[in-house]
Amino acid sequence: MSKGGRDGSVISSQPADIRAKSFLHALSEIEQFSAVEYRTDLPEGVVPMQPKFSFWDVAGKTSMITTFYTFIMSPFSFAVTDKLLPVFGNVNPAFTDKLFSYLLAAAPTLAMTLLIMFVLTSRVYIGKTTRAIVQSFLLTFVGVKLILSFLLAMLILMLYNKFLTDANIISFYVKIINDNFLPDVLKRSGFQFLKWFLEFKEIIPVAVKFSVFLHAGTAFILFLSYRYAKSKSEKIKKFRQEWE
Repeated sequence: MSKGGRDGSVISSQPADIRAKSFLHALSEIEQFSAVEYRTDLPEGVVPMQPKFSFWDVAGKTSMITTFYTFIMSPFSFAVTDKLLPVFGNVNPAFTDKLFSYLLAAAPTLAMTLLIMFVLTSRVYIGKTTRAIVQSFLLTFVGVKLILSFLLAMLILMLYNKFLTDANIISFYVKIINDNFLPDVLKRSGFQFLKWFLEFKEIIPVAVKFSVFLHAGTAFILFLSYRYAKSKSEKIKKFRQEWE
């Protein structure tokens, strides 16, 4: 079914295939539903169950990948600022080098968040159908982000406190030293790595906190963006009702 827009264009109120195939495609579909509802109300059931699940699936996978990435990369970003790892061959990073190292861990999460925020605040009219899609997409994206952040933080800190103690690490190195089959060059290299790792492991709790605060902060930003988009749409709807 299609209807004519105010500018003479023909707008389809029921696309043939509205399943979200990727993150960008999901946002594009949300924009399309918004454009349709900006001009006309959509009937109930225009979005069947299977397409709805595709939006949840895309949001969940994207959120999971970016969350894992942040938790994996953030210790190495902090290692750069603590001068434990070189950046661009320099062990004394300048401010821009430090900023780059932080963005290396945070960039995917920030990029996805800013893209969603831009679409919600500037390109989406939240009608009845669009609201249902946006809410399911955001709830999945934010929910996976927060739950996974909590689980990863709890798991990493538990392993850190139980296994990555100084006593356990030194005990492991002593076993290497006492191994008669290993050459001395490997033992010396192992000692250098031991000294580096004892410093590096102290970064892990700080990196975990950074990751948790990053994902909690971006979740809050998305909540505010949705509230803004919803409020703006309600004002538009009220304005039209007064002039009709």
